[in-house]
Amino acid sequence: DFILQRTYPNSTFEINTYKLALNDAASRAAVERSSSVISWQLEGPGNIGGRFNCLAVHPTNPNIMFAGSANGGVWKTIDNGATWLPITDMLPYQAIGAIAINPNDGNEIWIGTGDVNISGTMYAGDGVYKSLDGGVTWAYLGLSNTYVVSSIVFNTANDNEVLIGTMGNQFNRDNNRGMYRTVNSGASFTNTLFVNDSTGVIDMIQHPTTPSIVYATSFSRIRTDRESLTLGTEVYVYKSTDFGLTWNMLAGGLPNGPTHQRLGITICESSPNTLYALYSTSDGFTDPQLYKTVNGGTNWSLINFNSFDDGSYGSFGWYFGKIYVDPNNPNTLYIPGVDLQYSIDGGVNWNLRTPPWWQYDVHADGHHMYFTTSNDITYSTDGGLYRTY
Repeated sequence: DFILQRTYPNSTFEINTYKLALNDAASRAAVERSSSVISWQLEGPGNIGGRFNCLAVHPTNPNIMFAGSANGGVWKTIDNGATWLPITDMLPYQAIGAIAINPNDGNEIWIGTGDVNISGTMYAGDGVYKSLDGGVTWAYLGLSNTYVVSSIVFNTANDNEVLIGTMGNQFNRDNNRGMYRTVNSGASFTNTLFVNDSTGVIDMIQHPTTPSIVYATSFSRIRTDRESLTLGTEVYVYKSTDFGLTWNMLAGGLPNGPTHQRLGITICESSPNTLYALYSTSDGFTDPQLYKTVNGGTNWSLINFNSFDDGSYGSFGWYFGKIYVDPNNPNTLYIPGVDLQYSIDGGVNWNLRTPPWWQYDVHADGHHMYFTTSNDITYSTDGGLYRTY
């Protein structure tokens, strides 16, 4: 309501005024925190945690994890999830779309702001921040006009090189979206993949043993009080073999050309030539389209779904649009949605992996999965984080 009221009657939102207001509020809150003598005691609720978009785990100490909220900042645990503390309350923007930890230095944390799932309205961000002390302090790196950061990937062979996937400003068509690359640890960025003025990068994965190989997907999304664009003609899978310096659009059986919604991609760590690409649907009655490659993206084949629960994927597939594969088994797949569905035969047959959403044993609407092992899985939903062993 806040956003829509302020777009009338011009159909555009004054994003710069919004940014000024957020920065003003953050500066005043910092003064109040420093001068306040009021103590607070947590009273709950403790059974629901709001929407979380992402999770990152320390490369050598799995007890340390960082979780990114849709509009509640970054939370950190040092005891394997038993307790959590917010670590970005001092920042003006609390919407988190991506978190990445330097694989060579667990104290270096990068966060991308902005709500990656861009629902009825958008929680905007102002780019990328970096911490060198495990989240105690943060330095601003830039990319303020990208508004939504969807993904961050380090080059494990040279951690000064980082890729940033961005979705752009949902309120206006512009050129500040796509893939950005830094070769100097965030001192400067170069746009290396631009699709069009309403399409950004929504998903990105890296080859587990050849870090120069990276895959990315595009998604068209604009949301104002008069337009909700979720379909695009340039929804593609891209591949880079030089860590994002150049990109090639993949074909070889993929449905390039017609209009598509959000496109997710996943790679199997134990079989890295095996990838899956998931094209979302929006009518609630049609299966999403799932394509598989076993040769690193050269050729793709369509998998014919059987027993996929369209209702549990919802009539708003663009809100989910993610797919995950078991790191140790290329045939075990997971698709988050209203309920979480999984397949053990490479995507042909599907069953529910969580209790039905209306029981609220696991909250509805899933967005991210992290595999510690094949059985130890953390699941991010609209109602907080859940874990199974």
